Amino acid sequence: MAFPYTQTGQKISTVSQGVTVYGCFGMGGLNNPSATEANAQNTVKFGFTATNFRVFLVSNTLSGNLDITVRRNTAAGNCTVQYLTTVTGEKEDLTNTDTFVSNDISAIEYKAAAGTGSSQPQTIQTVITPATTQGITYVSSRPGIRAFSTNNLVNPIQIGGGLEVALTETLTQQTFRVAGTIANYAVRCSDNTRTASDVTCGIRKAGANGNSLVTFATGAEYKQDTTNTDTITSGDLINGHTTLGASGGTFSQTLQTFQFTATSGTAIQYLAGGQSAFPVSTTRYVALSGIPTQQATEANQQSKIYQPATFNLMRTFVGTNTLTATSTITFRKNSVNGNQTYTYTSAEVGFKEDTTNTDTVISGDKVNFQIATGGTGTSITVGTWGVNATYPAGGNSNFFFFH
Repeated sequence: MAFPYTQTGQKISTVSQGVTVYGCFGMGGLNNPSATEANAQNTVKFGFTATNFRVFLVSNTLSGNLDITVRRNTAAGNCTVQYLTTVTGEKEDLTNTDTFVSNDISAIEYKAAAGTGSSQPQTIQTVITPATTQGITYVSSRPGIRAFSTNNLVNPIQIGGGLEVALTETLTQQTFRVAGTIANYAVRCSDNTRTASDVTCGIRKAGANGNSLVTFATGAEYKQDTTNTDTITSGDLINGHTTLGASGGTFSQTLQTFQFTATSGTAIQYLAGGQSAFPVSTTRYVALSGIPTQQATEANQQSKIYQPATFNLMRTFVGTNTLTATSTITFRKNSVNGNQTYTYTSAEVGFKEDTTNTDTVISGDKVNFQIATGGTGTSITVGTWGVNATYPAGGNSNFFFFH
């Protein structure tokens, strides 16, 4: 089965003239690419073929070209798109493919020619066809580095975002609605000045440590747990964590990643994570995966469908709500309201899910979330978003791949 991975690039730093930077490859956030490729690299643990490499560029004042390319084992892959000076919008490589095998190293390169100006990629997407298994790689990434220094503290981290941290763990917990197994959990540390081996990173399930775990001594390194796994059932609350002990110094992390394999069926789940406060009386659009941000232009957040599918179980978690009027969250298809929808009334918080309605899509459709906030009060903060998609057995699914 093939899945279109989609990654969205909310909060990405701009790519400026004469600069080459690197982002992560996987279902997660397109966040703060790094000039050091190692900071963005992830070791894949299942074989797959990537096709239909698609980019949406929201702004571009570059006086030269911008090339965005899949990277494999620290070399340019085949899938690539090029933007000429000042060109924006959607581009898709319909010709080339890249085949990865287990233990290959993946990344994405953004290369801007010398000159003037800057650009901002917003969405990157590719169709993933696993070689033998229904595997999904979820990545929480910040190649530009997330630094931790507070001793004796568990830092909860959202799945599929940009290493977004919240001291209230409920704001980071994703409700999984597909049963399966988490394996090959990995973390890349770009710098570590801790004075003792007291940093642990791992999976959290329902507010407790899971089995997947890596520990760090001093110095920068990439660590992957290839032994332990976590069994997930529908309804489990999942997040990652980075926990510091009592010594001193800083631990700098650029990505958290794991492979998720469903127990059965053809459903996958798209997860977006990162606390975002939506202001009073506004309509904003959110991509199906990545880091939710304030996007008033819907095209910036749309993901393209490549095979028929049925979307269901749209869900969110609201942490704070100081609005005094009702806000509505809706699934969108081709810039029109879909069937899945629900509301948060005045000051209402917590988890909500549409367990009744579904939305069917066909190849070429474009989908995203929408939030229309109430007309009085201050703001509403959404911590996590999710939705399932079920594809026909033996067909290609749409893996939305957000870097």
